[in-house]
Amino acid sequence: MTYPPLSRRLIAGLFLTVAGALPVACSKAAPPAAAPPPATTATQPPSSQPAPEAKEPSDLPRTAEPAPAPAPPPVKWIVKTRYGPIVSDDPAAAGKKVAMLTFDDGPHPENTAKILEVLKANQVTALFFVTGNAARYEDVLRQVAEQGHLIGTHTLNHENLRFMTREQQRQAIVGVNETVERVTGRKPRYFRPPFGAYNDDTLALMQELEMQLINWDHGSGDWMDTRDGYKDPAIVIQDVLSEQPRNNQMTPLHPGSIILFHDTLRHTAEALPEIIKGLRELGYEFVTPEP
Repeated sequence: MTYPPLSRRLIAGLFLTVAGALPVACSKAAPPAAAPPPATTATQPPSSQPAPEAKEPSDLPRTAEPAPAPAPPPVKWIVKTRYGPIVSDDPAAAGKKVAMLTFDDGPHPENTAKILEVLKANQVTALFFVTGNAARYEDVLRQVAEQGHLIGTHTLNHENLRFMTREQQRQAIVGVNETVERVTGRKPRYFRPPFGAYNDDTLALMQELEMQLINWDHGSGDWMDTRDGYKDPAIVIQDVLSEQPRNNQMTPLHPGSIILFHDTLRHTAEALPEIIKGLRELGYEFVTPEP
């Protein structure tokens, strides 16, 4: 059948309208996914805690320090012979220059007290040989012990033992020993015979009483050439420190010297500070035997 031209255009438009309403039997490409929104950085509220401070080196944890090594035991000094010197068998004592200060005939209420002040100020320990008569100054005797000095005995009345029987010697020695032990609480271990004089009875008593006889091998000369009981302290200083004595009555200073002084003499107390200073300048240390 043949349609006029206008009718053909109407029919074609109608056909397209109907076709657009029908489903399309083919897959279509999926539309591109929407891009995620840009990330935003959340702002944290300020913290109520302060920021930690940088630690100083002293605040940092420390590693444990090694324990200090124990101190070596003190050197033991002994007097092997009756006239010295004072020595030691300890290898640690090799090459040491040492001296021991000893004081006879005290205690004296004034001069011994002055000597104790000098020894304390210079940190020196000494050995005092006391007599029974002088030991009546018990406060001074007690002070000698309390300051750490050794106390030996020197008979009751400074007797010459060579002219005494054994029993007489026993009484002269034991009597002062008992006084020292009562006042200080320590039994005397060392004995010095007056004038350095003794005999076989004396040595037998030393064994019986468990004591050691110690004389001296370097005299200070503080008892020699005095005038009214006084002497120029400078002479005492010179005689003690001299390694070349000024006369044959004096002995030379030497390592291990056991030096004899008398703490009853004022000039000895006056000379002592310079003697200690001079000995140290010569390289000497001060030692004593065991209590």
